[in-house]
Formats: sequence, C-alpha cells, structure tokens
Amino acid sequence: MSRSNTLQVLLVPVAGAVEARTIPHTLEAMQGLVGGLLERVTLSSRKGRTTLLYVNEEGIGLGLPVNSRLTQAFGVPLLEQPLHGPGFICAVTGPEWETVSLSDEEIAAWSRMLFLLGDDRLREVPS
Repeated sequence: MSRSNTLQVLLVPVAGAVEARTIPHTLEAMQGLVGGLLERVTLSSRKGRTTLLYVNEEGIGLGLPVNSRLTQAFGVPLLEQPLHGPGFICAVTGPEWETVSLSDEEIAAWSRMLFLLGDDRLREVPS
C-alpha cells in the first residue's frame, strides 16, 4: 500500500468552526496545525484503525489558550486536564501506526460530536 501525499484531518481551533482540512502528509504540516511539537491522545481503536487527537505538547508552557471543545470532549474526561491551543484528529493503521486520512464518515461523526458540545463561550473550563 502506497502512502498518500496528503492527509485529510479534522481541525479543531480554539475559536471558530471545526473544519476538514487537507494537508501535506509531513510532520512539518502536522506540527504547523498545532504550532509546535505534537502530543498524541488516543480517542478510539477499532478493527486495526486508531483515531488520534494531536495537540501542542508545550501548549500550557507556551501560554496557549484553553481549547474548550477539546477539553470538554477529551481533556478532562481522558486526561483530567485542559487542552491548550488548536488540535486535529486523524487516524493511524497497521503495526507501524501509519498516519492516514479520516474518512468522510469519520469527519462527519467527529464534527457532529464536537458540535453537540455547543457554543464554547457558554461553558466555563478550568485553565
């Protein structure tokens, strides 16, 4: 199986709309979305495919703002801490954990779940 030159990911900014984005399939492009080093959070794993969230590993130290959608969905429930800065969701497959694009169905499902959290300005999140 040949590696694609692009990745389709779901970008979750601190403010503004969640959006599907096609980026070059490079570490630099992935780091560019979060503004630095990548920290991985495993969201789900099924049938040899794992869905991951990436955020900036140094988000707290850099003083990035809290991402209330990501914190409500994953930070507090999974990590018991807020998540800072933008993040994105993608998938990996196989024993080598090859990064792959999200399918249109996965993008729709994750977008819907994040949308159901409501307007992030209405919720208080620990900083």
